Amino acid sequence: MVYRGTGGMALPRDFFAKDRQGFAGGVEAAFMSTTTAQNVANQYSGAAGGVESGEGLRTVFRYLVGERSLGADVSWLSQFSTEKEVLYPPATHLQIVGEPRFDETGVSVITVRPTVSQRSKTLEQVERGRCEGLLQLGASLVSDVRFCARNHAVWELCKDLLDGQAAAVTQEVRGRAATAYNDNMIYGNTMLRLIDLSEVGRKAVAERVREEAKGRWNRGDQEAAFEYFRKAIAVTEELCANDKARMDRLAVMRGEVAGIHGDSGVGAAEAKTALAVNLMDQGEYEKALELVKEALGIYRAELSEEVRGVGCST
Repeated sequence: MVYRGTGGMALPRDFFAKDRQGFAGGVEAAFMSTTTAQNVANQYSGAAGGVESGEGLRTVFRYLVGERSLGADVSWLSQFSTEKEVLYPPATHLQIVGEPRFDETGVSVITVRPTVSQRSKTLEQVERGRCEGLLQLGASLVSDVRFCARNHAVWELCKDLLDGQAAAVTQEVRGRAATAYNDNMIYGNTMLRLIDLSEVGRKAVAERVREEAKGRWNRGDQEAAFEYFRKAIAVTEELCANDKARMDRLAVMRGEVAGIHGDSGVGAAEAKTALAVNLMDQGEYEKALELVKEALGIYRAELSEEVRGVGCST
């Protein structure tokens, strides 16, 4: 059993009002300090002259402790170790047992059964909190890549890369004791490392799709090659960091698409236009302007062909 003494206050009527199930009591929103020494609780209530209580009712709570209601003995780290303090977490529920009474000194004695919130974390869970957070971050980063791969139908093509990325981020976190991440430096560096690993994995996925496109082209499967180039560009745009390296990769892929299309057809004009936009983003305006002129020339040629075709048909 543990005890808690309060003075200078009176409990609200709601605390004693029974609900439809016949239970009365309340919930302590903050940390709740108790003691295994009844004389200490008496002092805090003002009943023993230990702590000034001022005006109001003196109250001592008697806690019936069970398996689901154990507090934490903090006397070993308290400045006042003789108070034998036992601390309960926020949101501890207190159910009144029996009827409150007054003892011979006029102190209100209330017996309650505490129930510790099941959402409260254990010390071990708190110690592992940052480690679990990093694992969740790693899983989220991998999940983004998996979703993109599925969305662009390249999951099977890149499955080994995705599995490898998941294993790498997990190993990066699991490679240290969970409590090591309570060091801010280690925690911050590991977070940055996970982001770097994710970026490497994302680039690898985009490059795998690009290589598949080139392979299809070399095997003469032009339609599939164009489709995989489209997927490679889309994956790169969605997954990779928006930096110069990303723009360079996009320029290379769009240049490859433009080279495959050649200098005729609407597809060639569209490829040159897309590459021109990419080069403009990189500040290469002269090259971009030249490509735009080439694209316009192709569009004019295509339009002329259509006009001639209409004239012949009439």
